[in-house]
Amino acid sequence: MTQTVERFLEAEQSAQQLLNTLEVLKEEAGSYQTSKKELDAARLHLVSLIEAMQVVAKDTKEVVQILLKIGSPEILRLIDSVSKQLQTESDISRAMIRQLRTFVFIGLSASLLSLVGIIILLMR
Repeated sequence: MTQTVERFLEAEQSAQQLLNTLEVLKEEAGSYQTSKKELDAARLHLVSLIEAMQVVAKDTKEVVQILLKIGSPEILRLIDSVSKQLQTESDISRAMIRQLRTFVFIGLSASLLSLVGIIILLMR
């Protein structure tokens, strides 16, 4: 009878190990399912990123084609033209500021002379 009990206990222990193994297998299967869902989500984000990059690449190609149509010499000529216009405007502004300084100096000098003249007249 003890032999039968031992076999029964061994069978029960084997059944428990089998249950434990099945539980681990179930958890791993669930983990794989979760990983698959996460990979699917990552794949969708990657597809969206690729589509956005395609749009950027297309737009960049159009810009490059426009620049090629205009041509580098034309772009450089326009930049040089704008630079010369800015230099001319800067020179004009500097000249106007010099004239304004001179006008203010003359105006203040005339006011000071008038004030000195009035003081002299009042002192007599």
